[in-house]
Amino acid sequence: GHGTHCAGTIGAIGNNEIGVTSVNPDPTKFQFFIGKGLSNSGSGSNANVVKAVEACVNAGAKVISMSLGGSGYSSTTDAFYKDQYDKGVLVVAAAGNSGYDSWGYPAGYSAVVSVGSVMSTRSLSYFSTRNDQVEVAAPGHSVLSTHKNNGYTTMSGTSMACPHVAGVAALLWTHFPQCTNNQIRNAMIQSAREPPSEPRNTAGWDKYYGWGIVNAGDAYELLKQGCEVAGGATNPPEGQELHDLALGGKDQKNVGCTFDEHCEQGNPCLGEFVCNAGTCEQVAGSAPVCDDGIKCTIDTCDPSKPYDVLTDLCVFTPKPCEDGNKCNGIRACDEETGNCYEKDPVVDCNDGDFCTTADETETTCPLDCGTSLSTEADLSIANRVELGPMFDIATKAKNLTIADGMYGDNGRWHTKSLWDKVLETSISCNGFGTPTFVALAEGVTVPKNSKHSFFINIWTDSSATGYWFHKSMYPPSGKTARYSPIKEDSYLQIQTGSGNTCVGGFCAMTSPRMPAITIHYATINDSPTTSPTISSMPSTPVPTFTPTTKPTPVPTTLAPTPVPTTPPTYAPTTTPTATPSTAPSESLAPTPFESIKVTIASPPTNGATTVSSYYFDVQGGTVDSILTNMKVTTYATSQAITVFAKRGTGKQSEGTPCDWELVAETAVESTGYWKDIYPNWINGFKPVELIAGETISLHVTSTGRMLSVYSGSGSSSWKYNTAFMTTPDTHTFPGTSLFHGSYGKTGYFQAYPDYYSARQFMGALDLETVAPGSTMSPTSAPTAKFSPNQVESTGANSLTEATSQGIQFDIHASSSAIILRKLNMLVEAGSHFVEVWYRNGSYKGSSSGCVHHNNWCNQWTKAAGGDITSTGGLTSSPALSILVSPGQTMGLTVIFPKAGLAVGAGVGEDSSDGELTIVAGGAVVHDYYGNEVNSIHALNESESVSFKGVIDYDVANSFCAKISAQNGVLSGVDDEPDVTGNDITNPDGPGGGPVGGDGPTDGYGDHFDSLS
Repeated sequence: GHGTHCAGTIGAIGNNEIGVTSVNPDPTKFQFFIGKGLSNSGSGSNANVVKAVEACVNAGAKVISMSLGGSGYSSTTDAFYKDQYDKGVLVVAAAGNSGYDSWGYPAGYSAVVSVGSVMSTRSLSYFSTRNDQVEVAAPGHSVLSTHKNNGYTTMSGTSMACPHVAGVAALLWTHFPQCTNNQIRNAMIQSAREPPSEPRNTAGWDKYYGWGIVNAGDAYELLKQGCEVAGGATNPPEGQELHDLALGGKDQKNVGCTFDEHCEQGNPCLGEFVCNAGTCEQVAGSAPVCDDGIKCTIDTCDPSKPYDVLTDLCVFTPKPCEDGNKCNGIRACDEETGNCYEKDPVVDCNDGDFCTTADETETTCPLDCGTSLSTEADLSIANRVELGPMFDIATKAKNLTIADGMYGDNGRWHTKSLWDKVLETSISCNGFGTPTFVALAEGVTVPKNSKHSFFINIWTDSSATGYWFHKSMYPPSGKTARYSPIKEDSYLQIQTGSGNTCVGGFCAMTSPRMPAITIHYATINDSPTTSPTISSMPSTPVPTFTPTTKPTPVPTTLAPTPVPTTPPTYAPTTTPTATPSTAPSESLAPTPFESIKVTIASPPTNGATTVSSYYFDVQGGTVDSILTNMKVTTYATSQAITVFAKRGTGKQSEGTPCDWELVAETAVESTGYWKDIYPNWINGFKPVELIAGETISLHVTSTGRMLSVYSGSGSSSWKYNTAFMTTPDTHTFPGTSLFHGSYGKTGYFQAYPDYYSARQFMGALDLETVAPGSTMSPTSAPTAKFSPNQVESTGANSLTEATSQGIQFDIHASSSAIILRKLNMLVEAGSHFVEVWYRNGSYKGSSSGCVHHNNWCNQWTKAAGGDITSTGGLTSSPALSILVSPGQTMGLTVIFPKAGLAVGAGVGEDSSDGELTIVAGGAVVHDYYGNEVNSIHALNESESVSFKGVIDYDVANSFCAKISAQNGVLSGVDDEPDVTGNDITNPDGPGGGPVGGDGPTDGYGDHFDSLS
């Protein structure tokens, strides 16, 4: 679907009133050649991508469009693309979808045109990657194009922008075949359209848009004047190759010029450039020199200012030293040195205690000599909203205690393990334009002369406000780079940051923003007479014990306590003396109970999307009921359908088969197209009790396609949290609610990641009433849950701490298929972030030029990750479901970025129970950058340590374990759905209609990683 979408942008046939048109609507003017370098799942090796490019070149391709990328630079691959450039081929690639300053390849190579993405407003797409190699931008936001199965869909990403530029290059070449690839390339940047002023860093080139937005019409008009007029020299200078004219990005104009106009930078602050022997050179004295000779001013150049002489562009800003707060003393700028100094001393109000109050029951108290600093953002012009801001602060000459803020630590925004959570609370919002105060009861102590980052992650389930919560704006002129100071006083500086647009946080950032925030703080003496009550939490010593017994799993009872089947018998206090005078005239025999059967159908809709499986919760209302059947809405005409159920929400169990019970299944049968049907269950539908006020979850899977309702963009937070329908008080089952859920791939228990949008169940549920006083015996989940097997590491009895980032070690399965469930590790008390990765084969050695201990060659898969809480001693990792085949050796990596994991000191010996072996020895993980595992240092086996703990596993011999084995690894699934936002319109008339596209941005073209 991804490749079909990109191809449609380049060459969908136009002028036929069918579907969409394209950049090259006339199929007689060009030919497609498809080179397949990635697997159907969107992953692959660099070698296969290079082979695909070679196949295209050998078939005569002149323009190659690559909507893919990865993070690894390769000198060999760099040289390969230069060779293709010398052959006259123009390669165009997606810049990437990181949303921040980073490098991706092949777009990062100089011989490749790197393409960023813009929206329909020509503003930058929030996800577009920024770096010095970005050369040109094109539409990549909500692009409608062709899709598989003769469909059309909307997708977003630099993957969508890339074929626009490649298509324009091909279109230009059909009209000007005499031009070289370098001339076509230069013509596109010389004619690029200037984007809006925000967030454009400067006129001419910047890292956001490159040289501007591609403009086919202007490029055509420019090329009509001649190839050299439009795009520079036809041939490189003597002794050079064509690729020597390909510097890419911001430097692409610097060589190969034939006219002075080729060197125009579009920025008067850079001065005037002329062409000299094929090279652009700055004219001496053409750039303004902004220096007023005063050390207490900040001298900058503003290219947007009107000017008669160059110095009119200069801006001289007094260096800010004084904040106007007398508690902070009086500060001024030293005219000789340019440094701020303390003109009058600080008023020392601090008595050594953070809070001073006579009332010991007081829960809040004034800060000693407290003050505050606000960004003073004008919310009337704030034009961006997000889930919360991320920004930096810098302290000066005093230690501070921040009393208002939420997340803080020195670290990169996208690496969750480097942040410390300092507050999680519920607040009542005052609304946009009115500040909402969030008090940090214990404050955050930050040392003087240091820098700290704050990440505020805010979300709400309010239907009135959606989840967009915080309002921000682009920084003022001259402050548009990240980490630029936007407000400061004598002690504190608030810097620009960005905004969080992802519900889970730590995953996607927008361009630089100025947060609307006020920070309250107090100064702290360097040497207080008594220790302040706020301090960093001391680290807990590494545990020094060895477990003597394996931990005993505590079974979780999922069924509620049954109601007694008979009422209690009470002995009367006295014996009645009266005797009825007559027998009752009516029979007292009980009336037989007849259940009431009700069908609860999902709300009607004007549109739907196809899915292979979905999950959703059902919450009982005010009375007990029994789910006896289910109606589903089909899309494929032939399929098999299976239904699983569990008690409680399905939120934490989407990838865990043994939490569920099979309640109904069909054989492959004809189901009809767009039909509401009761499937022909092989063994009937096993009733599932729905107790008043309690929740059950249902997982429906298909070997074909079913229909569900798209919940809307940004609805991922609704999953299992928000009901899409609730029965009214007049209903037979009042208050029964159906909740938004998630969806997955073909097969059992394979949900897409949390950040994908929610889905609604499309169909109906049959419920029956329950006889008064009857005993509810809820369906267990599952009925045959089994205790895991365990193997304990017995080698290397002495303990040490796993320094740096974690540990790598091997395991080996004997004659049976093994499913790993948990790693129980020795962890100090507290909250810790942990991830578990695996690779097929040992972590040692190398193959095909790729070492095994790091992830440069994309050999490792993340099985699980998240926060764990330990009371000290054996602590379980997040749940795993990793299949180890009979006779297979597998490498495991435990990422544990902060101190507190105990491991064996030394190699030790193998530990085995006959089925699973923990192989002796291991290695320390030196570096961890989000997905590269052990990324930089060479493996040093002399540093050997060993895993210390207990591994829980299952032998794949039960129903749920067999399903686990079929699915392989079920945790941490993160690939693109086989249909992204595939809108289906009911061909039969009423009830059909399109829905907006869904899914995240394309993520570097389906997660391809470029390899060395």
